[in-house]
Amino acid sequence: SLSGPPMTSSSWGSPRAPQEVPRPSVVTKEEGEEVAKNVTQQLLQALNTVFFDQLGFKGNREDYYDPRNSLIHEVLQRKTGNPITLSVVYMAVARRIGIQLHGSSCPSHFVLRGKHEDGAPFFVDVFNAGKIMTTEGCKELMVSKNHVVGSTDLEPMPPIRVYARMMRNLINSNMIIGKGDKAMLWTERIRVMETAFSKMQESIDSSSETELSASGSNLGGWRGGHPRDDVGP
Repeated sequence: SLSGPPMTSSSWGSPRAPQEVPRPSVVTKEEGEEVAKNVTQQLLQALNTVFFDQLGFKGNREDYYDPRNSLIHEVLQRKTGNPITLSVVYMAVARRIGIQLHGSSCPSHFVLRGKHEDGAPFFVDVFNAGKIMTTEGCKELMVSKNHVVGSTDLEPMPPIRVYARMMRNLINSNMIIGKGDKAMLWTERIRVMETAFSKMQESIDSSSETELSASGSNLGGWRGGHPRDDVGP
């Protein structure tokens, strides 16, 4: 059996005052809409923190023409590379968090292109620590590199052209360091790739033409530049 003096109210100490539970901050409708507009911007900033600050990826300015800068497996291992390979790695990570980015056509540099929630385009300069730019900001960057921005510049670039530029970088890098044999190897590889792509495009165009002809589509009249006479208004 338990022994000892009986418990009294004083044994429990004085009663505690009730503590106030902090209320969650109220977000106004306008603030909520502003946050929704900037989701992509916030995700990009978080990605930059992880990609550059925590993982340590950076552009190789010290040895820019090292061929290893153009090889994805080397970039992943060494965490440094040139603008295009760093962008390819960054683009792959961005897609895993819901951000769709594409290579952007520009001869003097390589940046990525995406769209904000309102449809406005933005550009990411991965080589320069993921700097996020507007269209005007990106044009200013091109001008600073002595490149006159044309009407087709900054447009999305298909993957085949991205691969081709990576191979051309390997050709140039190997020529610069005196490895002509490896430059010739990459020249042959890019020739094979572009020939295969050209034949694939011809096959697709031929199939499309056959389908249009078989269906009797009125769209066929526009392919030669003039509408068919039997097409109504």
